[in-house]
Amino acid sequence: MTQKILYIDDEPENLFSFKAAFRRQFDIVTVASGEAALALLEQGGIAVVMSDQRMPGMTGAQVLAIIRERWPHVVRILVTGYSDMAVVIDAINLGQIYYYVTKPWRNEELGLILTNALQNVQLTAQNTALTQEKHRLEMETIAAEKSAMEARWQALNNKLQPHFLFNVLNTLPPLIKADPGKAVRFSQALARLLRKLAEDTSQLTQSLTDEVDIAQNYLLLQGIRFEQKLFVQWDIPDPLPRAHLPRLALQLILENAIKHNQITTEHPLFIRCYLQNNCLFVENNYQPRQEAEQGLGIGLDSIRQRYALLGITHFEAGILTDTYTVALPLIPPNEP
Repeated sequence: MTQKILYIDDEPENLFSFKAAFRRQFDIVTVASGEAALALLEQGGIAVVMSDQRMPGMTGAQVLAIIRERWPHVVRILVTGYSDMAVVIDAINLGQIYYYVTKPWRNEELGLILTNALQNVQLTAQNTALTQEKHRLEMETIAAEKSAMEARWQALNNKLQPHFLFNVLNTLPPLIKADPGKAVRFSQALARLLRKLAEDTSQLTQSLTDEVDIAQNYLLLQGIRFEQKLFVQWDIPDPLPRAHLPRLALQLILENAIKHNQITTEHPLFIRCYLQNNCLFVENNYQPRQEAEQGLGIGLDSIRQRYALLGITHFEAGILTDTYTVALPLIPPNEP
């Protein structure tokens, strides 16, 4: 679309001479008052406004100040036939004019000023378009990264569910044979836990409260299985702080402790969960089984990957003398 130049002057001969001088070079529009100029600007298509300073009603500086507020992208030029610098300074301060021209002007010089003004409009428009395109590409990149992260998260989550079921269901056959009544209670507790786990599998994190609830339901299952051989101590406040953990991280840590350690009458397993230094700690007495239980190879590395997807790298786990400790960093609830 052609970018128009609007000239405002209350003297008809000035409007006529301006249009005659530049009509072949530019698309010229003229009006005789600031009010008429503002009405014309409402219709769009004006790139440059050149206004005479001394006019009835609004002065040129006043008109340009209004234009700056309503149409900041329009280039503004003040024309004055007076040597009063206060007028020019006022126009610069209020209207942030691009240029000021004194009467009488030389057509060659004014033509160059107007050409530069239109080029300024074009460069500004191009810069705006490039900025918008950059923002669009950034948003697309963020969306793609989010989609990739969610896909990786879902892949990890899809591994965790079968892993959990594999380990839990493996305990049922020997339990059914040894104690059918206990097997029934175990199955009922498992059904309650599975209903809880099925509530929402798409979230990257879940609240600390829900994590503890699932973990405690899971430990009810294991309590039926191991009776007086498994002891759990919860040193956590009530209510719990508003924080999140990667989904099922706590349950997986507890599962690993039960899976990889001896649990017998002679060697009971003691687990302690407590909050400290913005982490949930899970400790257990370290008494590894002589023959490691076969599994799917999913454990601490899965939790480490899920924390990494959330930008957290200070996940820690390790043996301290006869105690195995895992520190799960708490995630602020406003972070997904």
